[in-house]
Amino acid sequence: MGDASHSFESYYKRAVSPLIVLQLLRNRVMYGYELSQAMLKRSNGRYTIAVLYPILYRLEEQGYIRVDHTEVINITGPEDITRLPKQGRLI
Repeated sequence: MGDASHSFESYYKRAVSPLIVLQLLRNRVMYGYELSQAMLKRSNGRYTIAVLYPILYRLEEQGYIRVDHTEVINITGPEDITRLPKQGRLI
């Protein structure tokens, strides 16, 4: 297993990343940057999602989360707020 992209750890991270995102969103609505920072903090810097936005897009497409596009003051541009839809909280 010389290729790091095929390590058990990389497969594991790919498999559980959507579950981690959903778990974090159970607690509160977050921006994408907040999600990545929460993951860093909870894992003591060991766990990040380099491809967070594709995961968010896929979860939204599958109906597990809702992304609201909004303009936020004090941020340099539009930000997406990510939340679980009400039916998603029942899972």
